[in-house]
Amino acid sequence: MKRLEELKANLDHCYAESTCYGRGSLVPFAHGLQTVDDWTCPILDYAGFFSYTPRSKLYLAREVLAGNMEIDEQLVRIFYSCPDCGVCDSLCPLPHLEISRAMKEHIAEGGYIPEPNRKLNDNLREKHNLFGAANENRARWARALQIPKQGKVLYFAGCYHSYRQPKTARAVIKILRTAGVDVAFLAGDEWCCGLHGGFSGNVDLEREMANHNIEEIKRCGAEKVIFSCASCYRTFRTDYPQLSNYSFEVVHIVELLSELVKEGKIEMSEKGEQEITKVTYHDPCHMGKHHLGRGFNLYQAPRDVITSIQGVEFTEMERHGLWADCCGGGSSVVSSAYPKVTKYLSQKRLLQVQEDVDTLLTTCPRCIENLRRAAKELGRRVIVEDLVSFIGERISS
Repeated sequence: MKRLEELKANLDHCYAESTCYGRGSLVPFAHGLQTVDDWTCPILDYAGFFSYTPRSKLYLAREVLAGNMEIDEQLVRIFYSCPDCGVCDSLCPLPHLEISRAMKEHIAEGGYIPEPNRKLNDNLREKHNLFGAANENRARWARALQIPKQGKVLYFAGCYHSYRQPKTARAVIKILRTAGVDVAFLAGDEWCCGLHGGFSGNVDLEREMANHNIEEIKRCGAEKVIFSCASCYRTFRTDYPQLSNYSFEVVHIVELLSELVKEGKIEMSEKGEQEITKVTYHDPCHMGKHHLGRGFNLYQAPRDVITSIQGVEFTEMERHGLWADCCGGGSSVVSSAYPKVTKYLSQKRLLQVQEDVDTLLTTCPRCIENLRRAAKELGRRVIVEDLVSFIGERISS
């Protein structure tokens, strides 16, 4: 309840403009520089009830804080089924995501956290990764690469790229070494960034992950930390400064890739002798939009990288940048507790890929899993791949 108390002033200042949850016929009077013809808040689109909108959640939080409303299953569903994509925070001056997280902290403190989320937090606490896998296997992908644990530049692989999508992790090392960058890796001393803990209401667990990771990074002597996971990048940039202190630079590999391409330090071409590959790009929520008031807007860098590849034809999805629809994963909070929400939103997003596109690229491992599943369920033959691994296969070394 403490965090809600700190945000109390914001709960009374909704101007009822409704711009936080729609554009087009839903909210025809929403005009301004940041607008599109049609857009609907993802969870409102799925649930169909006004109580799921950011505007309504302000009212619900105010009533809970005032003691006029008890926590029940429906209230938990309203807050935990929202993927927290961040569009509302980008459009409205009120801190909607902070309020949502404060409510989930209050819900979790009362013992009402959904059981799937509780189990994932147990994995973080006991095994230091999201999947409950043996932590000594975190560095399996790097065993043949002889990566040192000390250095000024460190690669933070994250849970997904360490356990489920190691191809991307290996591509990062290939790219950096091709560019002449000496890179280190914490191996088994790397823990989960703690994103799920924070977004499921267990901020103390996220703080535990933050304190450990920051201490290990300081110990290895890193001045710059490079990420390939959009969620890890977001957690270090947005959450960690509020939980602990660090002085190292936080960089996503796509930012660095864009610089390396412009400087001519890496060259890329299509694989083999084949036809033009048509690709599109899905903007992950954690690489842009406003998350707790801090927008990264990493929209142009991946496009600069993609359009620099020989033999690749790039086309935009209808909704991109700020307005890109969420895959529905919701930091694994939604996908674990409310999988039907994720299925609906990921399929909706996948259907926005043009029929003649060969490959859908993105930079978020959660988006990759959800969109791959959606493609399989819908019978679409589009390949869903990480931009970094796509680049790694095309580097002229």
